[in-house]
Amino acid sequence: MESNAKHCRWAFASGRVPDSGGGWRPDPLRPLVSAGVPSNVAQPLWVQCFVSELADAGRHEAELLLTLHPGGSVCVDLSLEIWNVSIPSLEQSKVGSAWRGMWRSPEFEPYYGPGYWEKNKQTWFDLMLDHRTPPDMVQKHPRPIDDFVYISGKGTKWLGILNVGGYKSGHANGCPQYTDNDIESILQNIKPTLEALQDKKLQNRSYVYGFDEVPAHCEPQLRQVFGAVKEAFPGLNTMAAINWEHLPTDLPLDIWVLQYQLFDQFGPEASRTWTEAGKDLWLYHCIEPGGPQYLNTFAERPSIQGRLLFWLAALWEIQYGRPTGWLYYEMNVWKPCNGPTCGGAVHKHPIAWLSEGDFRGTAFTDWPEANFIWQGQYDTIFANGDGQFVYPCPDGPCGSVRLDAIRDGLEDWELFRAVGSEAVPLIKRVVQSPTKWNADPQQVLSIRAEAAKILMTRNANLG
Repeated sequence: MESNAKHCRWAFASGRVPDSGGGWRPDPLRPLVSAGVPSNVAQPLWVQCFVSELADAGRHEAELLLTLHPGGSVCVDLSLEIWNVSIPSLEQSKVGSAWRGMWRSPEFEPYYGPGYWEKNKQTWFDLMLDHRTPPDMVQKHPRPIDDFVYISGKGTKWLGILNVGGYKSGHANGCPQYTDNDIESILQNIKPTLEALQDKKLQNRSYVYGFDEVPAHCEPQLRQVFGAVKEAFPGLNTMAAINWEHLPTDLPLDIWVLQYQLFDQFGPEASRTWTEAGKDLWLYHCIEPGGPQYLNTFAERPSIQGRLLFWLAALWEIQYGRPTGWLYYEMNVWKPCNGPTCGGAVHKHPIAWLSEGDFRGTAFTDWPEANFIWQGQYDTIFANGDGQFVYPCPDGPCGSVRLDAIRDGLEDWELFRAVGSEAVPLIKRVVQSPTKWNADPQQVLSIRAEAAKILMTRNANLG
């Protein structure tokens, strides 16, 4: 494979993430091409099964037929066990979510030119919605109302309509600074969007975001801006990802988002008063925590880590009543190196199938995995795959192994939530804390089955 490295997803060792290594990193999930797989090439297949809610419970046998050329075929036996258990739909779910995507036409034009986004945007929305990560828009300008209506109609319950960070006049002492004109501009930009959402009866799903990871001494600025927002629009939710150990409950803030390992580090009692006051606590992960002992979703990590993040969230919610939601800062940032200071320019191009050579038609591609999210400010590789869970393909988005792992984890969270306290000892056999976990996939599957059996027995007794 090394001789064909230019044809592979070849990741450079990250200068940001310890023990990241390098080499080929499988992640994008693309449809099979009609040409099939060339001879003498090993091609992994990712098979997904979709089960109707009306399907009969029990064990079902199936076959996957692979046709060989010039002749013959291989039949692979599949065994599916369907449980008489269902989890809430996205619309029914009480798990809060904010999964940011840079959903704008200019993000796609370097790959496919103008027009790609408007033609394919609902396909992008649907991919995210199908993975229980509804596409959020947390930036300076709100998305079109028709987009809000579309994603709401498919279950999205949280609509980020503005990021106040885009209106600051500058920084002082590590804090964003806002003038009276800045605040007036914020209010003027919120008003038409909120009024349009009110016409669609969607205003209760809306929130305004800001003050991303600011230090605790920036509390006056938070009160200044979010106080003005709450005064002008009392029913509008406010959200901030801030890593303070304690928050006063009179802050004009509805949703406190805390970096997930700090929930354990500060201790659950640190947020008890906050949630007892009727406010929400969500968690998030990002480039941090980056140490190899922590669960995260980098391309270098076993994909099951992304699933276990939400087992940990389920464990804490059952034990302490929080967190009740999760935020991730970016889902589709594509920033390959673009200068000599980070290893040489990489031309932006689609994640296309190879049309020639020994690996034509396969999953191999020269798509750059290294993501330089803060390029210009920090010209080093931060993490392969960070902020990047969907990929731009010619006819719309391609998902990824890591995105599927997140969906599985979010579904598991719903399953464990339904089981309740009986799920605690089950989860703890795999995850106890941000640094105490066991990524054994067979044990994960076994515990899910045990949780499902608890629910089936409970439902049978009720019947």
